[in-house]
Amino acid sequence: MSQQHSKTSDKTFEGILDKFSKFTFLTEFEHENDHNLFPAGSLSEEHSRAASAIPSRMSHHSGKKSRASLADQNEEGHFDIMMLLNTDKISGLKNDFARYRNGLTLEEFVMVMRKYVPAGNMDDRQLVLNLMDLFAHIDVDGDGNLEWDEFTTYIVEQGMAREDGIDSHQIRKYLPSTVEDTAIRLSVIDKIQYFEELDKLAAIDQNAGVVKLYSPEFQLYKEISHPDAQFISAAHLSKYHMIAAAATDQHLNFYDVNNSFKIARSFRTPCTMIDICYSQKTGILFGAGFNGTVYCWDPESIMEHAVLDESAPFEEESKSTRWKQYEKKKGMVGHTDMVLSLLEIPTLDSIASGSVDATIRLWDIKTGTTRKELTGHVQGVRSLAYCTDYRFLVSAGFDYDALVFNPYVEKLNFRLHGHNASLVSVQCPPGTTQIITADVQGFVKIWDIRTFACMQTLNQQESHQVKSMVFMPPHRRIVTAGYELIAYDYEKQTSPEFTDDSPIVSAVYNHTLSSFITCSGNSVKIWSAKTGQLSRVYTNLSETELTALCLDDRERKFIVGDHSGKILVYDYHNGAFMKDLTSHSAEVTSLVYCEGDKLVLSSSWDSTLFVHDEKVRPDKMSEKRIVLRQVLNAHSLDITCMAYSRPLSLIASGSSDFVLQIWDYERCKLEFSLTGHCAEIICCAFLDPFPLLCSADYSGAICIWLVRPHPSAYRLVTSFKSMLTVEQVTSITSMATRYDDVLNRYYLFTGDDRGEIRTWDLSRIIQELRLEPIQVKANKYRSVRRIVTVDLKQGSFEDGDASIQSNHRRAKQTQPVQSELLPNSVVRQIASWKAHTDTIRSLQLITEPLSLLSASNDRYAKVWSLDGEPFGTLRQGSEFAGSSWTFPLDVELQRETKLNDADKCLATVKKMEVEALKPVKTPRSMGTVNFQSFPTVETLKPEELVDDGYNVLQDLADLERMLRRKEDTPVTSKRNAPKVTSSGYGTTYVPPSKGRTPRR
Repeated sequence: MSQQHSKTSDKTFEGILDKFSKFTFLTEFEHENDHNLFPAGSLSEEHSRAASAIPSRMSHHSGKKSRASLADQNEEGHFDIMMLLNTDKISGLKNDFARYRNGLTLEEFVMVMRKYVPAGNMDDRQLVLNLMDLFAHIDVDGDGNLEWDEFTTYIVEQGMAREDGIDSHQIRKYLPSTVEDTAIRLSVIDKIQYFEELDKLAAIDQNAGVVKLYSPEFQLYKEISHPDAQFISAAHLSKYHMIAAAATDQHLNFYDVNNSFKIARSFRTPCTMIDICYSQKTGILFGAGFNGTVYCWDPESIMEHAVLDESAPFEEESKSTRWKQYEKKKGMVGHTDMVLSLLEIPTLDSIASGSVDATIRLWDIKTGTTRKELTGHVQGVRSLAYCTDYRFLVSAGFDYDALVFNPYVEKLNFRLHGHNASLVSVQCPPGTTQIITADVQGFVKIWDIRTFACMQTLNQQESHQVKSMVFMPPHRRIVTAGYELIAYDYEKQTSPEFTDDSPIVSAVYNHTLSSFITCSGNSVKIWSAKTGQLSRVYTNLSETELTALCLDDRERKFIVGDHSGKILVYDYHNGAFMKDLTSHSAEVTSLVYCEGDKLVLSSSWDSTLFVHDEKVRPDKMSEKRIVLRQVLNAHSLDITCMAYSRPLSLIASGSSDFVLQIWDYERCKLEFSLTGHCAEIICCAFLDPFPLLCSADYSGAICIWLVRPHPSAYRLVTSFKSMLTVEQVTSITSMATRYDDVLNRYYLFTGDDRGEIRTWDLSRIIQELRLEPIQVKANKYRSVRRIVTVDLKQGSFEDGDASIQSNHRRAKQTQPVQSELLPNSVVRQIASWKAHTDTIRSLQLITEPLSLLSASNDRYAKVWSLDGEPFGTLRQGSEFAGSSWTFPLDVELQRETKLNDADKCLATVKKMEVEALKPVKTPRSMGTVNFQSFPTVETLKPEELVDDGYNVLQDLADLERMLRRKEDTPVTSKRNAPKVTSSGYGTTYVPPSKGRTPRR
């Protein structure tokens, strides 16, 4: 990487980091136990927790509020370093990275980051646990070393992903509602409010003494009139079943909801109330005075004493000071101009006020004193909204921008820039990550609070003037008011009771992150294993439908294949595109990740098999070949399925040509062609750890084969059929296996085209053939990155290995149908149940907790016990999410295991920190070089001998020749042997001293 490119990258990194560091207020404290907003002694325990907890990402599908601490985020794999670092810490962090030339190990990374990441309310082990999770996210290669470039690339990619709207799936579109306003109006609606307890809209017409109540369908429900003046604002006092309305004649009237909205109480206020707000938590009614004062009224006292007296003359009432006896506390004075809006923030025990003086004040509800004054607006503030889940205060006014504040400190976090006119209202729908703003020209914008990116713009008629806007949470509806009411409804799912709107191609359980991933159409969905609720949706992953899915061995990435033959790699955590692998020319039918080797196997309708090198980084793809081995024309027809066995080092492929091909994993050598099927082969699976292979075809036949290294390899052990009835056969479409090594029992689970799951006991086969488990053994001659190209049609081999050609000629010969070694009575069906109503596309055995995951064309993904008891169904609709979910996930055990790992890491880190504090001693000579201490073939691990084409053995030989270049230098001489000294800048070679050559 050039120096100029490095500077540009660091600059981009700093810019993105500075943007996302605006979230740091959630954990920062000015002094010990002293919060910025609430001084020591005044901060309650609840507020303290709220101030120090980082909000989790919300799912719009759950429809529920979620407040999670950093520990909770770690369980979901959501630890965001951008929320904890700022640009002031970059240089020191970069210098610490530079001290480790080969990158930071996990322990070194934790030690370095502990100096820069504030722990907040976390203890050491929790912080270490989060850092360990972060390390796993950034270390994409899984090599255990983290370099500065990897770290900055991760931050930049995370920021870019947010800028590009990676999470836009969580904000579905708003569409014009079918509800229309048919009323004929003579004047514009000046203000609209929504009373959720009544489920009514209150519209206040301009220059009219009437408040009109509408149903959610815009049907007129009731009119509340005040002929002597114009109404300005209204509020619903649910406790007293009253509606309070403030008028221009300085009257505050109360209308009885249970008595046909007749006026029940009234009194005159010291000035006109521009806005009124009722606090459900404290029972106080607040008024925004024209004189800049915020008044506090006691509704209890009003209900007792403010009896309506219609006979009192207006002149006498205007001089009355009765309003003082209803005051809960004296007026809150601070603004220098009229107050336009009020908002209660219950979690802070505060009331926020926006004024024409362009300031926002936070008042203590209990004492009436000013807590904070927020500035940033140039003109008056006319609307306020608060996001409880993310603890943001958003304001809108005569400025063109909406401002996002941190209510805990006097800090402006962001400006939402995009409108070209004054704003009339801002809303933060509860339980979502949305901010909704509207301007006077009729433009409504929906923003993502996590990225501050505009996700959608709604444009009304050019002539339509908007005066006010509200959000109706129960209906998920935006309503704007001007000369008419216009509604926008949140896009509804067409099939909320299903897992997806399209057939499920595949479903996989992620053990590492305790989540499920389902694939359908061109999208992927992530589900919480704890609750069964939908967490994230990644849409438009491909231009065509997805046909295959697998996870990497670390379960931090997911790989998908599509109908056009493309193979794409995405980040599991945020859905960011990482890279693509070499494409096939037709639909990808199978994807298998080779654990430990960082290789991906793919098969396609184009009759090819590819072995991809997934270890190569995206920036090096142009320099290195990432398809290591490929088999062209592997079958005469389409490849329909594929299986891989790590203990046996074999690949099996099934085809429409009825043939089952067995391939050597390292050389792509065709081991054998099994020709026992009489119909298209649909699925196959190795029965690890035994040398057995199971395959099933369209006719319902299931065959068990012996494979190497058994002496009777490639013999048909037995065959049987899956019978729906005595006469009707079902086709097996998916398989899963389980070996109980304690009881020495082997089970085969199958899913068929009728939606049934069956359990077969294969234990007698193991016993009759006296098979022993085959373990994965280290092989120093194993070369998984061998480059080979095989074309069975042309008989060409790029590798040119004679043994491959000879074996290929033998395998191409037609094999006669062999007799079965065992009768089909050795296989016994022990269970079956109706799982789906259509073909089961995928079946996975979950080892912990022990269960089965099935996905079907009926658009459902379900989890079962091994006995067929349902653990739950994944449903995308919020009304169904988590219903009847009994998946036995032991969260506490998982957490305890992670914390134990964190304890071990923390112990190592503390030892390293102690060592780092010790004074540095002058480097000494390392003494005589002992060639016996150099690594050899025996001491090196097999995968270290040849890595990405680099021959370690050759390098060792060159090093040994260099050290022995003096013929008269004995190996064991302490006096004349070459020496190597070590320093902070590497190693230095010291030639042997001259002198008498000792006798050999």
